[in-house]
Amino acid sequence: MERSIVHKDQEPRHQIIGKNHFGIYEKEYVDNRRPNFQVAAAPPKPKNQKKRQQRVPDEIRKLQASTQLIFPKSRFRKIVKELLQDYLTPLQVADEAVDALQFAAEGYLVKLFKQTNKLTIRSGRKTIKKEDLQLVLDLLGGEND
Repeated sequence: MERSIVHKDQEPRHQIIGKNHFGIYEKEYVDNRRPNFQVAAAPPKPKNQKKRQQRVPDEIRKLQASTQLIFPKSRFRKIVKELLQDYLTPLQVADEAVDALQFAAEGYLVKLFKQTNKLTIRSGRKTIKKEDLQLVLDLLGGEND
């Protein structure tokens, strides 16, 4: 049975009237007063969040329609130079070759993520998982055994 804390000069705010079908004691409030605490409601969504949710599809469409490169050329050039340092003989690469490598790499990544997105939608989800990407890599790359 439930106890209520009562000061000497106060009456209890509620009395227990019995158990409900969940086995929880039901309370009947005397003089229709509720306890002093308030149940916290869910905080309202910030206005910026709604705007951000509307901007994401617009940004995706804009990037899909553009023909510009996604990665900055300077960073991609650094990656190429870093990979070429693994060879014994020092190699130099022409600017056109780095551009061609970048176009090919970004084209491959776009194809990879398109296929992964199709697989994710087919699975009834909106978020790409690591397993989806791994499956598409296995399908595109063939057997790597």
